[in-house]
Amino acid sequence: MKLHRPHTGNPLRSMKFSKLEHFLERIFSPQIFKENLWLRVVYYALTLHSILLFSAWRDTGVLTTQSLQSNGFSCWPYFLSCDVFYVFSDMPSSYSLGILYTILGTGIALSCIYAIRDRWALALFFLFLITCFKIFVVYIASYSLPTNYNELVILISILLLFARERIFALKICSTLFYYAAFFNKLHSGYLSGDVFTSLALGLPFVPDTVLPYFGILFMIMLLILPTLLWSQSRRVRILAAICLMVFHLSTIAIVGFMYPLLCIPLILLTIHSPQKIFSLKTISTDRLLFLIVLLMIVGQLFSLMIPGDNRLTGEGTKFGFYMHDANHQCSGFLEQKKTDRAVQLFPYSNGMAMGVCDPYRLWFTSRSLCAHTDTESVSMYFKHSMNGGRFYELVNEENICSKSYSLIQHNEWIHTNRPLPEWPPKNSFLISNTLP
Repeated sequence: MKLHRPHTGNPLRSMKFSKLEHFLERIFSPQIFKENLWLRVVYYALTLHSILLFSAWRDTGVLTTQSLQSNGFSCWPYFLSCDVFYVFSDMPSSYSLGILYTILGTGIALSCIYAIRDRWALALFFLFLITCFKIFVVYIASYSLPTNYNELVILISILLLFARERIFALKICSTLFYYAAFFNKLHSGYLSGDVFTSLALGLPFVPDTVLPYFGILFMIMLLILPTLLWSQSRRVRILAAICLMVFHLSTIAIVGFMYPLLCIPLILLTIHSPQKIFSLKTISTDRLLFLIVLLMIVGQLFSLMIPGDNRLTGEGTKFGFYMHDANHQCSGFLEQKKTDRAVQLFPYSNGMAMGVCDPYRLWFTSRSLCAHTDTESVSMYFKHSMNGGRFYELVNEENICSKSYSLIQHNEWIHTNRPLPEWPPKNSFLISNTLP
């Protein structure tokens, strides 16, 4: 005779948890994840990407007291006191940063466990919490992170979580991203190929003789291949997808795994899901998708309303997709003059092709120097070169302490047309030159 062990669980707790899960199902509508394999692939790629992203954030000292001490951070102009969030310390000082990322890692693990168990409402709930943390760090706690790249990650996450027609929405988002990349590169540096010929090592897999023409080929690819993904011919879509995936795989030699890890699953989702004709009506009826498309377009066009070359000044480029819009090199310094006539120099240099040359970061550093009681003035100098061309003097101020920075309009102390008789040496994507 088989004996049955009495039920020892708490039925009230189980009932409450079941109600929570039903509530989350109404919010996230997760049924499509159970039906579409390639949407699940996008989800797992996004969770793996989160692990790599948080690992990179930990290595760069995001939210750490060490970043405060070394001035290795900057805040957004609309929240200049973001240093209040920099309270975590890494070993050997403290375990607090490790505990923070342990909590985040646990959230990712729980999300994956519930996804494997086909309980997608709970899986998406934990993905939602992880996305909220990313939004907090990128748009509130740190100006220093590559916003354009993280913006793509966040948009994909939001559409994956809440879009009414997720597959169509993700396809629209990825297509607009490629178009934005095309328009960002629509300038002389790419048309002439200088953005690549100015690199000391050239490009992997591309002969040096082809480099002057590769910029145009690259731009044509960004415009044509995403458009062909909307073709009614499956063969055309597969051919376009293969070309895009080969391109993204080849970029691993330069940018690493994280960016291809986002793009390739979206391409696979496109060619393995039922083809849907591009429709403005579908976009307009999905309020979330309509809002995101509108924000992407406005954010991309915003910099056009600010005078000067935004690739050179950095103004207005935090709202659109400006990843690797040129080969950047820049240098400058802050000079602090104290009341006792002592002078202290703080040099700045960025010689990486994929580095960010934004005078705002140096201006933000000047604020802490200006706040010292023994500071009489802080002068700022900043110059910038693109695609191996001549340097341009962007900032030359005797006392930057009296200047403010606007995120939405041109700052009069940032010059737009002061060429210098100086040229930088050839550089590399991820290794910085020492610039004068």
